Amino acid sequence: MSSSWYSTAAPANVRAPFDNPFHLLLNVAVGGFYPGDPDGTSVFSPATTTLEVDWVRVYEFDTTPPGQQLPFSGSPKSLPGRVEAEFYDVGGEGVAYHDCDTTNNGGVYRLTEGVDVEASSEGGFNVGWMCSNEWIEYTVDVSVAGAYRIELRVASQSTGGDLHMEFDGVDKTGSVAAPSTGGWQTWASMFAVAQLDAGEQVMRFVNGGGSGEYNLSYFDVVFLSPADLDLDGDVDDADHAIFGDCVAGPNVSVPPPGCSQAQFDASDLQNDSDVDLSDFSEFSKVF
Repeated sequence: MSSSWYSTAAPANVRAPFDNPFHLLLNVAVGGFYPGDPDGTSVFSPATTTLEVDWVRVYEFDTTPPGQQLPFSGSPKSLPGRVEAEFYDVGGEGVAYHDCDTTNNGGVYRLTEGVDVEASSEGGFNVGWMCSNEWIEYTVDVSVAGAYRIELRVASQSTGGDLHMEFDGVDKTGSVAAPSTGGWQTWASMFAVAQLDAGEQVMRFVNGGGSGEYNLSYFDVVFLSPADLDLDGDVDDADHAIFGDCVAGPNVSVPPPGCSQAQFDASDLQNDSDVDLSDFSEFSKVF
């Protein structure tokens, strides 16, 4: 049982909550050769009467109305932050996820759902057994609009695959290749960049339509500084070099040699269609 149970209060402890004493109330029927039906006044002799319980099965009580989608933890996951792949929304097939079969092939964690979950070598759980065009949704709350880098932790025996990320039904990343890592539990990080609006929205992970297979552990969503021109998660000398290549002066809206259009647009921190000393002033505030 310890391999298939999970407690949100102790996610790193696969034996929780059964590693601590607690009580279960059992509603049982007592029968046997008694003089009449037992009632509140009946006395049972401890020497002649026993009640043996072989096992007790504990089920999660799902109060979610059919067809209604809700955040797994009860409230949207705040971004920036980490979203565990197995913490997908409740709501079921066709509402919170689409899986190519009805069985959790990993046999652990959310056993009544169709998303395939197994234990991860890095701790916790991961989603696996990817099928063409499967998708999984997560209700999130983005704290501030802007550019975000999404790290996806993946593992693949040999094929890799492709995917994209949608927010409120809009593809914000385009197709991203998941690499072959040489093992189902040999983990590597892949990255995508998305421009996100602020507020509550639904993040959808979408597997591609090919035959590639890979495991997915989590999403790390990091806010990117406007001065992070190479979108690598920090502002450093490389960003300074890009900005220097893109400075063209007031009222010059064409990138100079050595500066791409994307780099020029990113360096225009004041959004006035040129890159000049006023943009450098903004860049210096965070460099």
